[in-house]
Amino acid sequence: MSIDDYTNPGMYGLDGCQDSPYKFGGLIVFKANVLVVQIVYEMQGSNRPKYRQNWANQGWQSWYSF
Repeated sequence: MSIDDYTNPGMYGLDGCQDSPYKFGGLIVFKANVLVVQIVYEMQGSNRPKYRQNWANQGWQSWYSF
């Protein structure tokens, strides 16, 4: 499953996800009407969490660090 397909609110585990900035870690999805926000983080890494958004199904933005 592509990380782009995670649009329902919740928390998900990333176990070897190839199209995520981090292959192993967690994904948090928020949804408010037509806005979907994804936040990814490494479980035991020192990298900063990253986020992106999709507004009204117009495509995902690039990943940005907090």
